Amino acid sequence: MANENGDLLNVNEEPEYVVVAESIDGEAIELPTNIEDNTLGLTTLTGAFPGATGLKYKNPTTNATRAL
Repeated sequence: MANENGDLLNVNEEPEYVVVAESIDGEAIELPTNIEDNTLGLTTLTGAFPGATGLKYKNPTTNATRAL
């Protein structure tokens, strides 16, 4: 199914989840993405991690840190 822009929509109506932790060895938590476009909302992120303004992760291919 697609929206008016032709973007594919998640037809399962179930969110995907992103695993997030405060540090590399911190406790991980699964945060739901928006069903419409599979994005992770800043409100969802800051609800779990107050004061957060973005995410960073290690790219497994280059071993470099990426920031979002």
